[in-house]
Amino acid sequence: RIQDPDNYMWVSDETKGLPQWAELTLSDASIINTIYLTFDTDMNNPPSVAWGESIPKQVVTDYVLSVFDGKQWIEIAKVEGNYKRRRIHKFDKILAEKVRLTVTGSGDGKTARLFEIRLYNE
Repeated sequence: RIQDPDNYMWVSDETKGLPQWAELTLSDASIINTIYLTFDTDMNNPPSVAWGESIPKQVVTDYVLSVFDGKQWIEIAKVEGNYKRRRIHKFDKILAEKVRLTVTGSGDGKTARLFEIRLYNE
């Protein structure tokens, strides 16, 4: 869900816990081989503890990235223990109709935020 139309990000519903997913449906099936993800690492607030001791509650730590090719969902990446703001996934070219990010873990285990998903054929 988009929490606020002036705030362009996907925010999971923390009342439902995890896993939750965000899905892109392409207007035309396209060949892709790279997906950029940008997560919310709460860069507006200084950490209350030394770097590395704590991760922001909304940062996506665990996720599965999948592509629907018109017939089946294909897992592109499975990540556990992420703490980075930007993740880039490169893979063999694939025809994509949909792309889904399934969040299975976050800093607090119940909420997650995603600023962007970019799809490329590089």
